[in-house]
Amino acid sequence: MKPLYAAFFMRKIYLFILLVLISFSNKAETGFKITPRIITIQDHMVKLRLKKAEQLIQQELQADPGNLAAIFYQNFLACYRILITQNQDAYQAYKKNAADWIEKFEDWETNSSFKNYAIAHMHMQLGFCEVLFNNYLGAAYDFRTSFKMSQTLYLEKPDFLPNHKLFGLLSAAFGTFPEQYKWVIRAIGIEGNYEKGLQLLKDYILKSNGNPALKCERGEALFAYSFLKLNYSRHKEQAWEFIKKNSQDYTESPAIAYLRAYAAEKSFDPKECINTCLKRPIGPDYEEILLFDYLQGSARLNLLEKDAAIWLKKYVTFHPGSFLKKDAYRKLAWDALLNNNLEKYKTYRQLSIKYNAQSEEEKCIEQDLKSGIYPSTTLIKARLLFDGGDWHEAYKTIESGSEKSLPSQYQKLEWHYRKARIFIELKNYKLAQYQFNQCINYQKNCNSYMVPNAYLQMGYLYAMNNQKQQALSSIKKVFDFDNYDGKRVLEQEAQNAIHEITE
Repeated sequence: MKPLYAAFFMRKIYLFILLVLISFSNKAETGFKITPRIITIQDHMVKLRLKKAEQLIQQELQADPGNLAAIFYQNFLACYRILITQNQDAYQAYKKNAADWIEKFEDWETNSSFKNYAIAHMHMQLGFCEVLFNNYLGAAYDFRTSFKMSQTLYLEKPDFLPNHKLFGLLSAAFGTFPEQYKWVIRAIGIEGNYEKGLQLLKDYILKSNGNPALKCERGEALFAYSFLKLNYSRHKEQAWEFIKKNSQDYTESPAIAYLRAYAAEKSFDPKECINTCLKRPIGPDYEEILLFDYLQGSARLNLLEKDAAIWLKKYVTFHPGSFLKKDAYRKLAWDALLNNNLEKYKTYRQLSIKYNAQSEEEKCIEQDLKSGIYPSTTLIKARLLFDGGDWHEAYKTIESGSEKSLPSQYQKLEWHYRKARIFIELKNYKLAQYQFNQCINYQKNCNSYMVPNAYLQMGYLYAMNNQKQQALSSIKKVFDFDNYDGKRVLEQEAQNAIHEITE
């Protein structure tokens, strides 16, 4: 029995050694491996616990240097940090590291779809960071590379789900280019499609729900879909309902909380915006997002709260980049004017202009100021109440004044425009159309976004009454205007409206 026992024992030792060798062999082999640690890394990434995610990425690379999934999420993490901090030194380091990480994927000897997908995805994220630091030439190269690779992958393997997010995001984003500028992206081989891209993103969000291996990218897809839908479509209420349903875990993730708060603020729901900001997770484990201060300040100003300026001042003081500084200072200027502080108004207005070239609309305001005419506090209040979703109070406010009492042509134009927007929300479409027509009568006096938007809104009203030709004629007039704030967004809305009417 002893020799048999010894033989059995030796076979177990050999088997154990063989399993260990196979284990080490598998770890050394290059591949995109979704390990339990990679799942945990994604969970930390979505919740912006980036320090913890970074520690786990290093542990994964030490345990398995050939796991390209760890490198993929290392790139994710570096991109997130730059977008949050806008740190120039970190950006320079990231460019070098990204080139090395992409090279590791290029050296991977495989026909796996993940190879080309990951390379394309890293080029896209690098492109976003390059835009942030005005490296447009580098961004054009990376976006083109990303688009062409994701497009080829989509054509070859249309059912490969991860690429739905990437190709959808790029298609929708490039589909927002105004028609007269699309030759630029076509010249480098890119053809955007806003509607198709949005559908791919939505498809990805729904199909990836509950899949822990796609949690990080689902968060990115949800953000991209929401941003594009809220900013380039008139169906904001649909976008807001979709976001509310898909952001129930906002108390666990600052990223999801920011998305929800941003969507609420854009969807005339300032109270939900503030509530979300206050309930977001905070602490040393989480990355700090100063954009919450901007959102709170903006939402509180729409509610005409006295402490709104505190949040906006905090944002412009501590946020390191220029993102939204123009809007924050403009809102601080309005707050100063509502508090009858003319000197602060002029200071904040100049700071706002500093962050962007003076638009034609600002020139109209400047002309009024030179004549001693300050913006109307009645119109400012009506605008803020409208943006805060309190349309009945906005109507009472604007009715407390009159067109005749306003001292400038620009303010008369705005008075009609504000009334028209309010009437739409109050569902008095006949009066809304009348006020938009009055607004258009002032178009020669100031090159304001209000006039092309009046044509767009009247087009919607015609379409509601099934007057398709009148609707198309009105909407197409949007493209006759130039040099106004929000031109790209308004023209994309007009393109989407034409597509809806003619399909």
